[in-house]
Amino acid sequence: MAASAKRLAIFAGLLSLALICAGCSASANNTFFGATNPPRENVLRYVSGSEPESIDPQIPATQND
Repeated sequence: MAASAKRLAIFAGLLSLALICAGCSASANNTFFGATNPPRENVLRYVSGSEPESIDPQIPATQND
């Protein structure tokens, strides 16, 4: 029984090590980042308005609230 538990622990350790190494390795095919050129017509405009008076959701900040 102890040998079986020892094998299971070794297997779990090796599997964990393999998953950590696979998660930390860099991808070989990295063609997306830095290679995209958006069309000129696509423009994002973001208007946030004024800063809220309170971040408490219980206190209304505008007339509509």
